[in-house]
Amino acid sequence: MLRTIAASALSLFTLFSPYPAQAYPNSAEQYSLTVKDVPWTVLQDNRDPLRWYYLPAAASLSEIGKRQPVLAVLKYQVPDPANKQTLINNTLVLLTLNLAPEKAVQEELAKGVAGLKPMLERKAAAKDISLESVRLNEAKLVLSGAGGQPLAEAAAIEAIGPGVPAAEISFYLKTEGETAEMAEKLLMDTGGVKVAVDYAYTAGALKPGAARPGPTIFRGQASGSVSLGAYPKEVQDKSVVIFPYGNSQTAFFQLPAVPDSAGIKEVRYTINIMEPDGKESRLAPAQSTMWGAKAGGTGWRDPRGNLRQTLLFPALALYERAKAAGKDPSAYKLRVKGEVGVSRGTMMDLTKAEGDTDMFTDGIPFGPAYSPFRVVSVYGDFLAFLTQDSASNLAAAQVSVSCGKLKETLILQADKDGKLKMNPGTVFFPKACGSVGMEVGYIEKGGKRNKKVFSGLAQGRDLAVYLEDYTD
Repeated sequence: MLRTIAASALSLFTLFSPYPAQAYPNSAEQYSLTVKDVPWTVLQDNRDPLRWYYLPAAASLSEIGKRQPVLAVLKYQVPDPANKQTLINNTLVLLTLNLAPEKAVQEELAKGVAGLKPMLERKAAAKDISLESVRLNEAKLVLSGAGGQPLAEAAAIEAIGPGVPAAEISFYLKTEGETAEMAEKLLMDTGGVKVAVDYAYTAGALKPGAARPGPTIFRGQASGSVSLGAYPKEVQDKSVVIFPYGNSQTAFFQLPAVPDSAGIKEVRYTINIMEPDGKESRLAPAQSTMWGAKAGGTGWRDPRGNLRQTLLFPALALYERAKAAGKDPSAYKLRVKGEVGVSRGTMMDLTKAEGDTDMFTDGIPFGPAYSPFRVVSVYGDFLAFLTQDSASNLAAAQVSVSCGKLKETLILQADKDGKLKMNPGTVFFPKACGSVGMEVGYIEKGGKRNKKVFSGLAQGRDLAVYLEDYTD
């Protein structure tokens, strides 16, 4: 018998959301393991006994290429609010952290899981176990000094894809005056600054009076330290940028993180400077960059194949033009035209979108990472688990996701046990597409079809949508 499902924005059971929860670790089946003196928590999947998740415990600085840290210190000056004749030093710290364990640690974690009672009873080996991070719904970074005093904090910058990618979380933090000077000194010290990433994730929990567990929000923390002092001087010099007060030579745009777990095959960006009147500027040509295998490997690369963390634009002419026209330079924008390709079996589904983002932050020409896409994910685990008494009777599900007048269709085939294979099915739309709706068709092995329609599920990117009532 199929269950019917009613949509509600108040329940704890997440199926369909711009920032979906992973489906889904069981909080009742969690264990502690220690690898290289670091304690890790692992959770078993609620349906697949060989599928396990770890809670990120350690944070380290991401690198690209040959030991090139994804860390930049942008130094600039602003007038002192208490004395406009005096300038104070401010700093923007841009960094990307990796919360995923290195391969050797992950292998040790898998061995540890294989030694737990549930796996010993199944006689499962480490090679049989699937181990991955819980999906992070959100993350916040706190930067602290040697004595533990907080220097700055910031939420994760949006990525191209669902949720927050544990292997590549980007932040930018603003520090001012004496705090900025302290942060810079600590970053250059070999001991570095302490980092703590507070994150939220979703796991199953049995609520009082409930007949079955449902996803509930939990919190965790990963910690570590970051430093430029551990790198050669030439690397340090490249990582520090000084913006002269008034007129800067260069404008920066930070490229967003792209998770490997969303089926994304390639992303292309073309970026133009936009005049205050909304027209494309002739001050500089458009810049292009690409992420994916076709670009030459992991990471963003320019047309020449060079790895890039940021794109650079000439800024001096912009300042001069704005001054001559009596305009505020901060009125200039960057227009991001993006294409994202997602794997659909042997095919690739391509979505195009564009949007404008700030070219200036706190008066300096720095544009933080921006994505013109809205992301929706559909999890086969939830569809199969919630809609059938006997999952083995399910043959497939057809999911049509719409946003405004746009529509994408996903086909989720079930295996012999009725488990839907696509998990997740990620769909990209332009950010301003409108209201999201979903139509799900369930096909039983005997050919019987059932359909359920959800409409008006989400009006904005930050609104989550939940499923509440499911009755026989």
